[in-house]
Amino acid sequence: MSEHIRVQILIISVIIQLFTITYFLIFARKSKILSSFIVFNVLMIFWNFAYIIEIFQKNSKYIWIFTSISYTAVSFLGVAYFNFVKNYTSDNNKITKKLEKILLISSSIIVLFIWSNPYHNLFYIYKQNEYKFAILYYTLFIQTHIAVVISIARMITYIKINRLNKNEYYQSIYLIALPLIVSTYNIIHNINHTQKIELTSAIFSILVSIFAILSFKYKFFDYLPLGINKAFDIFISPTVIIDIGGTVIKENQALKALLKKDMNTIDDFISTLWFISNEKDTIKEIKNKETAEQKITIDTKTYMLSKIPMKEKNKTILHIITLTDISHYIQEEKENQIRQIFSNLHDDIGNNLTAISKIQESIIIDIEKNDIERVIKLAEKSYELSTLATKKLRQSVTNIKNIQNQNKLSQKLNTLKETFKIANIEIDIYNEYEDYEIDRELTQILYNISQESITNAIKHGKADKITILIKKSDTMNIHIIDNGIGTKEIKKGNGLNAIADKLKKYEHTLNFISSENNGFITKIIIKGIKK
Repeated sequence: MSEHIRVQILIISVIIQLFTITYFLIFARKSKILSSFIVFNVLMIFWNFAYIIEIFQKNSKYIWIFTSISYTAVSFLGVAYFNFVKNYTSDNNKITKKLEKILLISSSIIVLFIWSNPYHNLFYIYKQNEYKFAILYYTLFIQTHIAVVISIARMITYIKINRLNKNEYYQSIYLIALPLIVSTYNIIHNINHTQKIELTSAIFSILVSIFAILSFKYKFFDYLPLGINKAFDIFISPTVIIDIGGTVIKENQALKALLKKDMNTIDDFISTLWFISNEKDTIKEIKNKETAEQKITIDTKTYMLSKIPMKEKNKTILHIITLTDISHYIQEEKENQIRQIFSNLHDDIGNNLTAISKIQESIIIDIEKNDIERVIKLAEKSYELSTLATKKLRQSVTNIKNIQNQNKLSQKLNTLKETFKIANIEIDIYNEYEDYEIDRELTQILYNISQESITNAIKHGKADKITILIKKSDTMNIHIIDNGIGTKEIKKGNGLNAIADKLKKYEHTLNFISSENNGFITKIIIKGIKK
């Protein structure tokens, strides 16, 4: 290979490295792994650039300077790669830290010897118009390859002990193969001393850049600390991890099953929750909060939504948002509230009735004594106590109804109506059923269907008025009608399929009717509901 071609390859590799660094500094999420990757690339730029100048130089003084720059970069490349692997695998134990410190110190010592070489000739010797390498060059050679071997061993352990997805697995294999290829080439070169085909730095640069491009495509630089990755794999609750820029880094299967949609940003997550949950007035506030915790209702379940920041050196690097199902605890809480109301009612009214009973005994005695004045006073006191008992009884019944009515269809639909009224969406509701005639599960299903239909009407039909009719006959007949743009052809997407899924438990018929510019009608007939 001619010297001219070799220099061209080295120049191309420098350009690629500069482009890679610039691209990642602009677009990648700032993290430890990105920082170590940038340092690694900068060292290779120095290696390539100094090597180019070294080839062109004829002055031995300048050749020595640029050779020293080149081998300074090489001295720290081993420890830089080790640091990159440490961050990639989140391996920060005491042994790893100690090894990194030893490598850094040994590299620094070698660099000192490189720059003071004219005084001792321990790195290379200039004889008969050419340089010959001395003992410290081979020390550097061995130290760099030791760092590479330790890093490769760490990568192999990382693959063995972690459950990686396909992309993560291939990236890790590449990170093992990359230094192996370059080290093998470098060893062969040093054994054969074929200086004219020395392109180790260029090969390394190009291979690292290919890895970087592929990694960016698969969001490798949005990496998570290993501890979070491990925990994420076993999360049962729907969970999403979002970086500080609002991009979704990872979402688990439970979240995908609940929301039935892939998330790319926090805005996607919040808008999806807004459509399917009851708490529309507060859900959008989550985006701008560092931490958040609130109850939301989706389908028949109540969730505790928690937003927790993850910090690195007191700086937030990402947020974890989890939806924990607390329906069971909510129901228990309601039952406990009702039991407490009955208990208090028993105590209060029991005491009042006992007091009234004693007063009436006294009244009978005083009547026999013909003490009319005292009889009147006791009668007034008895009336006061009975009025108080009646008031407490009414208040208790009201409290119980308020707790129970949280699951009543009329209240849920009215809440829906008031919520969308804020967005200038008019919803008319005509329901011929009393709340007690519809059980809790069907109540939630009818509410979810109404919610899904309204969402579809607004999102796809551009409607601003929806009518919900629930009629009594031998069957329950539900008509949901909107004034939207309609459609020539009804295509069953996630929204319409979701309505069908919710009715699976019941014997029913389901029809969708629409035409262009004539709105959309959802007709449901549910059998087995009492007239």
